[in-house]
Amino acid sequence: MRRSLVLAVLVASIFASPAVATPPLILFEPKTGVELPLGWTGPVEIYWEEEGEMKLEVTGPGYSFALAPITVTADDRFRVQGYTIDPLPAVGTYSITAGRADGSETSSTWFVVPPPNDATIVTPIDGGAVLFGWRGPLRIRWDSITHPQSAYVVGVDGTPACGYAGSELTPGTVTTCTLGWVPDLGSHTISVEEPGVETFLLSGFEVEPHLSVAALSAAPYRFYPYVRDGYRDRTVLRFALNKEASVVVRVRNGAGRTVRRVALGLLDEGSWAWNGRTDTGSLVPTGRYKVVLEARALGETRRWVREVVVARGWMTRRATKERCGGCGPGAYQSSPRCHVNFDVYHDGDVFLDCWGGDFAMVAWRFQVPANAFNIRKRVVGEVMCCPPGGVVSAGARPRPRTYVVAAGVSGWRSWDIRRVRISYSYKVRI
Repeated sequence: MRRSLVLAVLVASIFASPAVATPPLILFEPKTGVELPLGWTGPVEIYWEEEGEMKLEVTGPGYSFALAPITVTADDRFRVQGYTIDPLPAVGTYSITAGRADGSETSSTWFVVPPPNDATIVTPIDGGAVLFGWRGPLRIRWDSITHPQSAYVVGVDGTPACGYAGSELTPGTVTTCTLGWVPDLGSHTISVEEPGVETFLLSGFEVEPHLSVAALSAAPYRFYPYVRDGYRDRTVLRFALNKEASVVVRVRNGAGRTVRRVALGLLDEGSWAWNGRTDTGSLVPTGRYKVVLEARALGETRRWVREVVVARGWMTRRATKERCGGCGPGAYQSSPRCHVNFDVYHDGDVFLDCWGGDFAMVAWRFQVPANAFNIRKRVVGEVMCCPPGGVVSAGARPRPRTYVVAAGVSGWRSWDIRRVRISYSYKVRI
């Protein structure tokens, strides 16, 4: 009887007690203990193993966020659900709880940490260049400061240049620093650091020399582009710079107007030939011109000038003409007992031979320029046999463009003539 009563009371007590819900297994992402940045909004990923009315709550320094009810259906079970929360506003510890709306829950803890120190070198840019003599400005944009109570230092090649209190460096602040020394030519490194904690930014830049010309010439100084005969038809500008630059060449007339312009591109040395023509291809008038070499590099523009003269004139040239003795003499004559014979001793010669006669004579006609001068002749051969008698040669110019060479023998003389040559000077227009 007693045993039946105890059992009845136990059954009654069980059915009389309120139902206690079992917290569901919830898998959080991010995991507990992780560090999150300021302003983080999720997603919070939860793996619900049970269905029903659920809730999601996040609390922290001056922060409270709740999402409820969350209805988890049979289809939602065993699937990852993502939820967006309000931005986490402050550094500190945050607690997240999720579970049934009736109170059963699972919790996790997050830590919101300040953003790492970060800054940007505004001037000079990373990989950029400045000219020798540069001492600033060295401009830094402070993007985030982890420890406002600390001091921060900007240095060049390990030497401090400027220091700042972290309390003055709100995100977005741009500071300007002037160096107390002039960096040498070459490569340098800018560092931004929180002393004793970290160097959080390194940036490199180059110090380059000022643009200068090492060599510059324009030759010939006087040139003659009007006659394209290969003689001083153009002038050539040659240059060498101390570093690579964007090069442009301009030709200016006496009035300063540019008549020719050409961009040569990025060069540190090179040459350019001017044929005396404009950009449109026409020949410029004679006179003095300035050839301007313009070079640009690193915001610096330099110009150098050389003067040339476009001219016209005359040039003296020397010429030679030659024929074999028997090659087309203009005339030949002989008296009794004298003879003119061809190819007697050598192919191409002419043989003058007298046996007590008055004369044997040949003449050669040459074409020469009308302005030829200093004409000289030469008859090459072998005089034979015997005095008495004579051997004579002469040159004459019956017309401006004709020169005649004559040779003859008399008496008892003979002459084997192999070649006849004239040389002369003449003027040509340039």
